[in-house]
Amino acid sequence: ITLLGKGSFGCVYECEDKADSQVYAVKVFYLHSGHLQKRCEAIQNLMPAEEAKILSTIDHPNIVKVHEFGETNTFIYLKMEVVRSGTLGINHLT
Repeated sequence: ITLLGKGSFGCVYECEDKADSQVYAVKVFYLHSGHLQKRCEAIQNLMPAEEAKILSTIDHPNIVKVHEFGETNTFIYLKMEVVRSGTLGINHLT
């Protein structure tokens, strides 16, 4: 697990999924981190599981592919493709 970036909503990690040995970017929104809690509650309202499922079906070269969406009692996460170039590339996060 490698931290790729950190922002006001959470962190993005590069992770390898043990199930398929693929590398993904995992964006984590922590639900109980003080002033961020209200923002994360807004994310929960804007990104219900149904919308995340729809996002995972979109395949377009200008849209980061979302592979999975999930939530626990402490965080929400998006498992996405790793973007290594362009304005969303890893080099722009460090």
